[in-house]
Amino acid sequence: MGLLGAADYFGWIHQFRTKVYYESRRYNVSVKRYTPEHYRHIRIVRDPFSRVVSAYLHGLEQGYAHQRIAHFLGEDRAYSFREFVAWLSTLNLAHDNIHFSFQSTVAERNGTLELDELIRIEDGLEKRLAEVEQRLGLESTDFADGQLRSKHRNDYAGVATFAGDVAHEPGAKPAAPSYEWFYDQSLVAQVATLYACDFAMYGYSTELAAPGASGVIDLTDRAVDKRRHSAA
Repeated sequence: MGLLGAADYFGWIHQFRTKVYYESRRYNVSVKRYTPEHYRHIRIVRDPFSRVVSAYLHGLEQGYAHQRIAHFLGEDRAYSFREFVAWLSTLNLAHDNIHFSFQSTVAERNGTLELDELIRIEDGLEKRLAEVEQRLGLESTDFADGQLRSKHRNDYAGVATFAGDVAHEPGAKPAAPSYEWFYDQSLVAQVATLYACDFAMYGYSTELAAPGASGVIDLTDRAVDKRRHSAA
């Protein structure tokens, strides 16, 4: 739309989205004139298991649910990923904060909206977006452009040990291992239940090699076995 430079001026894309773009005449006229047949519907999604861990870590740092979690715990204190998931289980995830609500929309779940493109970021976000651009005849995006770099955490450099019960203070930005290390089998089952609609809608497996307290699984060996199976 030619607005990337203007968005970058704000320093944070969401400020531009909510304060300028959503308030613009162009956007509001488009919403009023919307009809499904005149638009292509492109959905970018993420594995719910990694997304919930990301929501936990981002919430710690940004504090967007601090008071609500403190109320749930009965005190303002450090909390673990397990306690975060327990809090999520008390919410209506169809209508809550966008960081941890369902990824799927009501229109998708009731069948009134069919997607033209589904992009799972684990398949390579930039690669899949480039494929969509090519299919639609759009100008190719330069993904090396610094304006397109995420400002969110993208490094998981913590020690590879079970982290699901480690409590962190609100405001902390802990060194975290990869998301699998936040799970034991109980947490896998809870998240698979909470986000069942997203797992089913987007074709994600509800099984996870969880290295947690219920028995450590060697993920390196598991990955090797998976590659061998694929090659066979």
